[in-house]
Amino acid sequence: MYGMVEILSYGVEEEFEIEKLLASIIKAGASKELAEEVAKNIRIRDGMTTDEIRKQVMKELEKRAPEVAKQYDLYKKKKLAKLKNRMDSAYMVSS
Repeated sequence: MYGMVEILSYGVEEEFEIEKLLASIIKAGASKELAEEVAKNIRIRDGMTTDEIRKQVMKELEKRAPEVAKQYDLYKKKKLAKLKNRMDSAYMVSS
């Protein structure tokens, strides 16, 4: 799993870090044990996008903890909205 490259939502490539995945699942309200169980079932391949990873996490959470799945989805949507606002602001400054 380590050494794989994921493509972030804004097109940048970054090495996949299991710790970041675990942290995002826990921030959504999962216990450490649930986060580890979910992460263990995620299949990462080189060049995979963060959206593809998110969809796998959602599927695993929906099976195990539907309420946490809802919170994870909300957390990710808020995070993407913040990123979009920052990118829009940066674009406006450079224009």
